[in-house]
Amino acid sequence: GVEHALRGEDGHHENSPWNDRVHELIGLASTRSDNVHFVENAGHPWLIEIREAFETYQCIQDEEHHLVAWLEKFKCRTIFWCAQILAGVGPFPPKPKPRIDDEQVLIERLNPFSVDYGTSVSLAVARPMD
Repeated sequence: GVEHALRGEDGHHENSPWNDRVHELIGLASTRSDNVHFVENAGHPWLIEIREAFETYQCIQDEEHHLVAWLEKFKCRTIFWCAQILAGVGPFPPKPKPRIDDEQVLIERLNPFSVDYGTSVSLAVARPMD
């Protein structure tokens, strides 16, 4: 929305559809964040930054020279948070380790009958022990 506004393709006033969508998404994220405990009780740190950035945007939306700097900072912080996620740095869980074995090998270990799941189905019926 902000990039379109800077290019003159879309208004960046408070009543624009994307502005409403941002409010909606921040509300949804806040609800999810309230269900998770973070070190800070204020909520998820990325959500806090997004909320603060959007509040700043509301104050400077009519000042193009400030918007350009704001947008650049917002993009940099988004890249930072994406890097945090990909690296598994807190508050995000670590990335799963790559599989050592092929998927088919893992499936065969789970099923001692080694059924080819792509072509047939097998049902193992447990019998009561004598």
